[in-house]
Order: sequence, then structure tokens, then C-alpha cells
Amino acid sequence: MPRWLKLSLLSYGLFTAAALGLAVLAELPTRQSSLEPSPSPFVMRDGRKSRSGCGLNQRAITNGCESIHTTTAEEEVSFESRLKQKYLSKLQGTLTLPVGIPGRRPAVVLIHGSGPQTRDEVASGEITRPVLDAPFPVFKQLAQFLGEQGFVVLRYDKRSCVSCYKAAFKQRHADFTQFRFSDFTDDARDALDYLASRPEVDAQRLVVIGHSQGGMLAPHVAQGDSRVAAVVSLAGPTRNLMDGLVEQLHGMAAIRRHQFDLYGAWTLDLQASRYRDCFSRLSGPHDPGDQCMGGGVTLQALAEEKILADTTVETWTQLSCPGLVLQGTLDRNVHPRVANELAQRLASRDAEVHLIRGTGHLLNDHDAPTNRPVFDSQVLEAMRAFFSSVKLGP
Repeated sequence: MPRWLKLSLLSYGLFTAAALGLAVLAELPTRQSSLEPSPSPFVMRDGRKSRSGCGLNQRAITNGCESIHTTTAEEEVSFESRLKQKYLSKLQGTLTLPVGIPGRRPAVVLIHGSGPQTRDEVASGEITRPVLDAPFPVFKQLAQFLGEQGFVVLRYDKRSCVSCYKAAFKQRHADFTQFRFSDFTDDARDALDYLASRPEVDAQRLVVIGHSQGGMLAPHVAQGDSRVAAVVSLAGPTRNLMDGLVEQLHGMAAIRRHQFDLYGAWTLDLQASRYRDCFSRLSGPHDPGDQCMGGGVTLQALAEEKILADTTVETWTQLSCPGLVLQGTLDRNVHPRVANELAQRLASRDAEVHLIRGTGHLLNDHDAPTNRPVFDSQVLEAMRAFFSSVKLGP
């Protein structure tokens, strides 16, 4: 073999090995030691109010209340959308029903995080753990957990999930320039209306639970609705996308460089630069229909999201029902400082804020095996205890 060919093959092999090495590093989870110090775990429930009666996940017995433990059944459903002019006249989902529990039961609507989510909100990873060995069906697990406690639970396909609504998208051309972030709050309100119409549901004991972006939307959905008995935010942000995303990406790039993942750091910095350029267009004359963000998101939608996000903390303080905020110390999609901010603002309100050790944005155990991801037991226990404390008596 000619010497030049040997050198060429050797060079190609070294280049390929280097590329593979960078790709592997990009897939590795972030080491906890690489993260900047997080706030210490805490629980804030200073302003919780004591009421009489049984909790949402309890039932009355002769000498008091008992926790509900039951099996569940599922039903495929659809419900009317108030946004019929925006190509979807109905949204579709799954209703989880507790079995063998007489009477009307409290009901929960689940609000998705960002992206074209299905009803199960299946996650493949997060910033600090980019790849899980098996998908994590966040909402499917959550619906099962709540259903076993006696809740009726509605999870539905997000209107931005094109693959979920193929027939509707094919029949009617979708104009994504009409998209507004308020579409998601309107959809959640339609879901509440549907739950209230069900014969199995107590229409005065509705619960709104949101994860990630859905956690930011949850208090807005509940505000002014006297039927809502509780609001829960799971790793929900309080900063707008424009302020939070660029900082988040640059911060994670620095962490990746610390782990010698230069490819991952370069990719994150590149994303941050692209988004920063897009957001900067809002400060001058711009086309509201510009989709520089990608994914069909217009500059007008980003401007509206900023208004919604910037009023989230204030909306939390105005809720008349109990609230629960759960966040993990290792979350870098939404920084743990959000929990500290909400704990300060909600200290005198009927609310709880938990910053949970060792969990990330998906609220599963960050160090547990990833071949079957599940919610961290601390998260489930916090929700269980909160719902047992939400009572509608005086």
C-alpha cells in the first residue's frame, strides 16, 4: 500500500475517532460537580391555610377521612375548541378514570411543556441529561399516579402536534402566523370546561397541573375560575423565553467545556447566537410574522409570550386557591432560583414551594438508571401530601 494512502487512511481514522468522541461526549449527562452551586433544598409552606373536610385525594368514612387507592381505566375522548377558525375544531386526548369510587370526583387537566407534545408528553432527555436510555412518558405516568388517588385526569394532544392531527392539518391549511401563546391557555380552559361537563366529575373541584412551559401557563389558566381548587407547577419558568433561553444555553456551554465536550459547547453557543439575533429583531421595526425562532413561532408570538411570562409571578400571588410549586436542584432548563423567588413572593399565600434535592427538569432522580425513568419519590410524596391538604371546608 502506498505511503500516501496509509497516511490518508490514518488521518481519516483519527478524524472519525475524534468526531465520534465529540458526539459521545455530547450525549453524556452533565456531572453534578460541573454545575454551579445550587440553592439548598427547602420546603416553604408558611402561609398554608387549615380547612375542614377531606382532601382532594381522600374520601369520607365514618370516623373521618381515608386516602384513596384504586385502579384506573382509560377512555379516548375529544372536546370542542373555541379556536375553530385555527384549523382545529376539536382536541383529542385520554381520560383516566378511577375505578370503583362512587360519586363525583375531583378532576385534573395536564398542560404540556414546550414543543409539539403528544398527550403523554414523552421526554427523551433534558439539558443536564441529554439522552435517556428509554423515553419518559411524563404525563402518562402522572395521570396514572393521580388516577390511582381518585382523580379524573385529562391529558390531550397539543394543538402544535402536527403528527397528532394529520387529518385536520391535511383538510385545512394551517397558517402558523396565526399562532398565539394564548392558544395554549385557551385550550386548557376548554379542557376544564369539558371536564366540568363529565358526569364523573365534581365541577367545583378542578385542578390545573402544568410541566415546564405548562407550569408557567397554569396560574394564568386558573386565574378567575372559581371552579379551580388547586394549581400545580412542575418545573415551570417565571422568566420569558427571550431572557431565559440565551442565558441558559451559554451557561450550559460553559459546563460542557468544563467536561471537555467542545462539540457540545460549540453547538450550544451557536444556538444561543441564533436565538439572540432573532430576539433582537423585536427591538426595532420587524415583521410580526417572522419565524426566525423556528418551529412556526412568530415574532408576534414571542412578544406575547414575554408579556405572559413577565406577569406569571404576580398571577401566582393573585390566585384564590392553594398552589404547589415543585422544582429540582439540578434543573438547568429552568434555574432553581425560580423556586427561591416564588417562595419569597408566596410566603404569605396559601401555597407551598418545594426545591427537591437531586432532581432535574423532568423531576426524576438524576442519578437513577435511565432505562426506566420514573418520577422521584420525593416529588410524588409532595404532590400526594399537598392534595390531601386541599380541602373545601371552612
